[in-house]
Parts: sequence; C-alpha cells; structure tokens
Amino acid sequence: MHSRENIFKNKLKGLTSYYLFDMTRSLFNFNKAYPLNSNQIAPFFIIGSGRSGNTLLRSMLVEGEGIVIPPESYVLGNVIRKYYALSHFKNIQWNEICAITLAIFDGNPEFKWWDVDVWKVYERCKNLDHKNRNLASILDEIYKEYATSNGLYIKKWGDKTPLNTFYLKEIYKTFPEAKFIHIIRDGRDVAVSYKNANLYQSLEESCERWNISINEIDRFSKTISSENMFEVKYEMLVNNTTEELTRLCEFLEIKYKDSMLNRSKTNQLGDVSGHSHHENVKNPINTSSIGKWRSELGEQDKETVNNLCYKNLKKLGYV
Repeated sequence: MHSRENIFKNKLKGLTSYYLFDMTRSLFNFNKAYPLNSNQIAPFFIIGSGRSGNTLLRSMLVEGEGIVIPPESYVLGNVIRKYYALSHFKNIQWNEICAITLAIFDGNPEFKWWDVDVWKVYERCKNLDHKNRNLASILDEIYKEYATSNGLYIKKWGDKTPLNTFYLKEIYKTFPEAKFIHIIRDGRDVAVSYKNANLYQSLEESCERWNISINEIDRFSKTISSENMFEVKYEMLVNNTTEELTRLCEFLEIKYKDSMLNRSKTNQLGDVSGHSHHENVKNPINTSSIGKWRSELGEQDKETVNNLCYKNLKKLGYV
C-alpha cells in the first residue's frame, strides 16, 4: 500500500473516533431528497426477510446485461444515519464526510468480499462538483467501484442485504428514484431455514424476525408509489421462474435473458463461496425447499410456527 494510503487509513481512524463518538443524540433530517445527477445510476434494492431467496434472486439478476449487485453491504443503513448526523457538525469538511462514510464500509469485516479499495473512491468523491456533494453520490461511487474492481460492466446497480429492510425510509430518502423488490417466502420455511443455518437459535426468534420484516415492508409500501415496489414470492419464483423473472425485468426496465436461469456466475459472487448458508445457491433452481417445515418439524414445533406466523401467513395467502 502506498504511504499516502496509509496516511489516509490512519486519518480515517482519527476522524471516525472524533465525530462518531456520540451520534445517538443527533437529529436526522430526511426531508431533503436529492435528484440524480447525470452520472448517477438509479439503484434497486432486494428487500425482505433473510432466508427468503434473496441471494438466489441476486444470482439470477446479475446475469442481466450490466446488472451489478455486490455481496451484502450490512452497513448501508448505518452509513445513511451517520451521514445525516455528520451534517449537524458545522465545521466538518466535505472530504472528512467522505472519509468517514467510506470508513464505515471499510471497517466492516464482510466488506472484504467487495474487493474495493476505498482510497480510489475517496479520491473521486472529495473532488465531486459542489452540486453533487451528497450521500447518494458517495454511495453511487462505491458501488460503481465494486464493478470496476471486479471487471464488471455496469448499467444498473442493486443491493440485496436483508438488513436494509429496517432502514427503508432512510434509503428511499437518499435514493427517491430507487425501486424495491420484496421477495416473500412462507414464514414457516424461513424459520426452519434460519435455524438450520444457525443464524438464529430458536424457532421463536426466527419467526419473530420474519414477522418484523413483513410488517416493516408492509408499512413502507404504503408510503411509496406502487410503481417503485414489486412483490415476488419465492415459491412462484422457483416454480414459474421464466414468467416471474420476465415480470421483474419489466419492472426494472432491463432485458430478460435465458442465462438468468442457468446462473453461470454463481462462483463469482464473493460471499456466496465464503458462507456455508449460501451453499444452496450454487444448485440448479428447484422446488425442494418448499414446505420443508412440514417434514422437518415435529408436531409441537409445527404448532409453534403456525401460531407465531399465522397473521402474516394469512395476509400473504399461505393459509
């Protein structure tokens, strides 16, 4: 690493500790949204509970021409909140805001899967025209750098981090032209999948996470235009893949390709190879995971997941 990059890294640590020591009392102002500038890309976000087919859908869409979806970001919601908190510091400089924003990405251990040098992003961001100095521009630059560093042609970028479900208001205010894809799966199968992947220790916790995700997105969907929200059920996606993908591509205004079914790039998706709970994504599209809760749970556990998920299962047409 060049010495100037070492200096940059050290400065990031100092700035981060200075400005982020107490953000919890800052007031976030999400009333001001910024339209895209001519160099920015209108993004899309795959949202919903984890274990719902998010990564499977990512593996399909990245086969589209110029469609780029990095590994899960994990920090996007936190980045947005911290950015708006920073705006309350009167003496903070634009280059410092850029550095701190990028430091939050760089400091997350999962960011290694992006293979992005934040120094390059920082150099571009700090020199942005004054009219383009906003969070959307910084984020647009970092997602485009992911494409560049991984040798990908980019026309449109997306994000498929389930955690974003809890920051939808913030994301939408940052990207008012964004589109959202809500992928839905039977909550009983989600609960079993969470537990089998050791992401949650109990069925109760797993059901709670699914319910919260469904409720958060239901509330959010009522605040935006239906033209910006698309719903797809996992069960429909794996049963009628061509039809569902064609509808989704129309929503995203991209061209459907048969290669989306073959998914030749599954070994090039970074975190898919690095995490065992993504292993099934490498398999051909199949319906074997539908209704697993019936065969894998005992009678008492079946009753538990049915009771805990019933309200949303009924609303979504699963019971």
